[in-house]
Amino acid sequence: MQAHTAARDRLAVLAGHLSSFDEGELLVGRQPTAAAISNGRTSKFPQATTAAEFPAAVHDALALGSLLTSEEKDIRKRVRDFAESEIAPIITEYWERAEFPFELVPRMKALGIGGGTIRGNACAGLSLTGAAMATLELARVDASVATFYLV
Repeated sequence: MQAHTAARDRLAVLAGHLSSFDEGELLVGRQPTAAAISNGRTSKFPQATTAAEFPAAVHDALALGSLLTSEEKDIRKRVRDFAESEIAPIITEYWERAEFPFELVPRMKALGIGGGTIRGNACAGLSLTGAAMATLELARVDASVATFYLV
């Protein structure tokens, strides 16, 4: 019976509960986030920033620049500019509320990267490298937005 309770408590933690289903006993020793305290509404909190001044990509860490076509460089620049100006300033608040910024979707569509390498059916038909650059630039700013793009 004790193994069953322990498994259920682990499930409670995985489900996002900080206490057990039965006793209200604290299972995880951490303080609630600022968003949890304020019902998901927070504009400033000490442990994170909004990334409104996201650090510029001033280097080519993977040395890909010389390997890209002009179209792929254009994709990289378009997506980088979008990610830094549209995603970075707002994403921290979404993390704190455990939500996704769906209002970005129409603006992502305007980037012309939807569908990645798929051709036809209003998909972009990018080269594999172009799609990879779009993913890399989105992930550089926020992995959840990059994951949304990939699905």
